[in-house]
Amino acid sequence: MNLLRLAGLFPLIVLTSQAATLFEDTFNRADNRNIDEVLTGITANTSPVLSADTVYSQPQLDPNNAAPTYGAQDADASNGGGAQIISNALQLAVGAGTSNAFINHNFVDASILSAGTFSISLEINAYAGTTTQQGGAFAIGMSLEEASATRDAWAVGSSDITQPSMTGAFNVNGTIGNPVPGPAGGVASDFWIALRGNGSVAWGGNTGNVMGKLVTAKTGTITVNFQFADVANFNAGTVVNYQVLYNLVEIGSGSFAWSGTNENYIGLDARDGTGVTMDNFKIATELVTPVGLPPSVTAFEATKLPGTLNTRFHWIVAEGTAGDPVSIEISDGTNVLHTSTDLTGFADVDASSATSFTLTASNETGDDGATTTFPVENSFSTAVRADTPAMWYRFCEATGSSLIVDSAPNAAPHEGSLVGAVVTGNASPLDKAASFPGTASILTDLIFDPAAQTQGFTIEAIVKRDLNSPADAAIISQNDGTGLGRSYLAVDSDGAIESFLAGGPGARKDADDTLDAETWVHLVMVVDTERSEMRWYLDGVEAGTTADSMNPDGSVFLTPFELEAADGNWRIGTQKSAATNFWLGSMDEVIVYQSLLDDVNGDGDTSDSHVAAHADAWLSSVSGLLGFSSSAQAITSNGQATLKVKVASDVTSVSINNGIGSLTPVNGYVTVNVSPSSTTTYTVTTTSPSGTQSQSITITFESAVVILTAVKGEYDFVITFQGQANTTYQANASIDLIDFTDDIADTTTDETGYGVMTIPSLPDTPEEFYQLQVRE
Repeated sequence: MNLLRLAGLFPLIVLTSQAATLFEDTFNRADNRNIDEVLTGITANTSPVLSADTVYSQPQLDPNNAAPTYGAQDADASNGGGAQIISNALQLAVGAGTSNAFINHNFVDASILSAGTFSISLEINAYAGTTTQQGGAFAIGMSLEEASATRDAWAVGSSDITQPSMTGAFNVNGTIGNPVPGPAGGVASDFWIALRGNGSVAWGGNTGNVMGKLVTAKTGTITVNFQFADVANFNAGTVVNYQVLYNLVEIGSGSFAWSGTNENYIGLDARDGTGVTMDNFKIATELVTPVGLPPSVTAFEATKLPGTLNTRFHWIVAEGTAGDPVSIEISDGTNVLHTSTDLTGFADVDASSATSFTLTASNETGDDGATTTFPVENSFSTAVRADTPAMWYRFCEATGSSLIVDSAPNAAPHEGSLVGAVVTGNASPLDKAASFPGTASILTDLIFDPAAQTQGFTIEAIVKRDLNSPADAAIISQNDGTGLGRSYLAVDSDGAIESFLAGGPGARKDADDTLDAETWVHLVMVVDTERSEMRWYLDGVEAGTTADSMNPDGSVFLTPFELEAADGNWRIGTQKSAATNFWLGSMDEVIVYQSLLDDVNGDGDTSDSHVAAHADAWLSSVSGLLGFSSSAQAITSNGQATLKVKVASDVTSVSINNGIGSLTPVNGYVTVNVSPSSTTTYTVTTTSPSGTQSQSITITFESAVVILTAVKGEYDFVITFQGQANTTYQANASIDLIDFTDDIADTTTDETGYGVMTIPSLPDTPEEFYQLQVRE
């Protein structure tokens, strides 16, 4: 006898070594759009015997793909997708539309009742989709009528209850934790499971909630072990326990009840835009033995604290085998400093003088470990720590860490979590930095209401914006919660420092100075609530104030401004909805103080400001090349651009190519004017204790447009001109030479630069001015 221990709802089960395979399809047969024309690859120990061309029924199938022609599916998603055997595998949802299939056998076999158990396994391989609405699935517990009525995998009977889905996996509302989507009866099966494009395994029935778990990939093998909870029968109401495995590792368990009597048709379901490849579909009375999985350390960091408990550990551990207890031990290599069973947590300890630490997480199967050290201390970190921040992200985590660590010495850290592909642990002139790709952000658990701060608050950041940074790119913002959150500190596409801090007319408030692209800067925003004033500082120098009620572009805002209440979570790298205004570039430090950094005692006199001291501390701590920017990215004939190099004090040489040569920094900067007559790439090279570093800028040369002719026709205005060769130009229109309507027409010049622009112009069109420019 073989003994198998199954976790969760499964007790000790006694299995016979002769347990049978009821059905198996390896799909190892010739390519064919008739998926069961031959029985090659099919094992069916069922009664009655399944014969060729009758193994599967396909209720959801493009009619062009169906008998008798078995042709290629059409491009109409509404009538179903295709199905085929291809490369020794089954492919469903081929092309536009979904498709499904079920085995023409009611799996209420006596051998299942005798064993009291059965299992189903299915490999889900290649497909294109990457969301919860694509993937492959199997379903059980259907009557023949129910299985035959199933249709589109997305619809779940919403448009026609007589055409339910086989599963609830691929509807837009099929998020884990949500109710099973669709109306009552919208899902035909009693139990279904799917592996989906976002890397989640989801399962459920025709009622209750969608359950599931994120796994390591959108492909793999899904297996479910089923066991009758009490008496083994297929009567309506009989409870069946189940155990879910992904690649043989248990990820969940639960139970359901048969909704009908002797109704256990089993089918396959799929949704994609190209096709879902499946393989090795097996139904057996034996249970599949799960493999044990050790825990995995996904994050382990250490930060310094003042006082006797001088070290704070932060960690996240993935469980491993579901339900297997995990033990966590943190040591300095000699002494055990902390133990825990919490998979996520922090602990404050006396680590004495130790600087290197190891976390070991273990369960019955095995263990995993990680080591960490403190972030590098420097003059800037000392200055920050002395001013008692409320939140402090240094981004020194190991690359790939799932945890963004708060280094502020509060009673509990305000940790951050990644929302997308932010990468920490990158080298920076100070220590380490995070790179933001313009599509990702960080959600923190910091919650404090700006309007409830007696004095106000301060945001300090060390950032570098990308040359292509979008409009209103947020450094830090706050969700609404029960109020209205805002993008507290942002940078526009031209480098303008912005704050969307308060509501009412003129809610956007801008500083006077701008941030150079591709250049590290120290940036501070102080919100003085007592005086209803915001003040900005760039590299320690005041860069603007709201006291003048006017933005640099001439727009005005009301003063005193209305500071709105909000109690949502704070975000880094995007605005409050995390849907737009993403930061593109890098961040080295982001710090929040619940005090005024430029007026420490809050008396209205900024002579006790710490802002300049912080900026000086940063500048004294950095090393090497800090940035290389240009005042213009494109120039025309006789045009000029100013190149600006920013360096740390330890830089010993600076040079720029294309005949410029060696340059001497003054107060950390080098500026030089250039007037290239063709598109030119300039490269600055510096030497310092950080090594030789280089950074490049390309300035595009645009030939001036020369108008040759301009002729007004009855229905158009035709301009011939000479410009750059093989270049697309656009026409912009204006009636006052102030406001232009962009891109009303376009044309591409030939190899000599000659172009003809034809602008639609009706007889009653008012007099307009036209502007030609290289298309943006």
